[in-house]
Amino acid sequence: MMSLSDIMEFDHVIEVDQNGDTHDRSDIYAPGLHDGDLESSRWSLLDGFSRQDRYSGPMMHASEYVGGGLERHILRTPGIYVTLVDYPICDDDCQYCEGEGCEPDQWAVAVRSEPDMTRNANGSWYCNDCKCLVILFDDDTHSC
Repeated sequence: MMSLSDIMEFDHVIEVDQNGDTHDRSDIYAPGLHDGDLESSRWSLLDGFSRQDRYSGPMMHASEYVGGGLERHILRTPGIYVTLVDYPICDDDCQYCEGEGCEPDQWAVAVRSEPDMTRNANGSWYCNDCKCLVILFDDDTHSC
């Protein structure tokens, strides 16, 4: 059996169901992460799972992995998750790489929030996030 760390390769979106089982979600694209900022408001970074000395923020050191408390939390909390490399933004005047391009040395786990949906009187759905009328069949989900 594969560990959650093996399953959650970078940019590989998964869904955890009520039973703690994981499912690939190739229909959902992973957001970008640059200098700790996500490119999408639909996602947020999990916080407090780093085991770095005197640090409990969302960024994980390259030596850390999805295991221990982080793994338990993800498997016990149904949702849509992805691990992301935090790409540094640097320019020609960068003091660290002198314009050669900084290498990523951090990563994070992001969780996606579900869209804010309102059911109309006629039975259709309206997405308050992307302001569109949505037609859902059976267990379909809408992604903005």
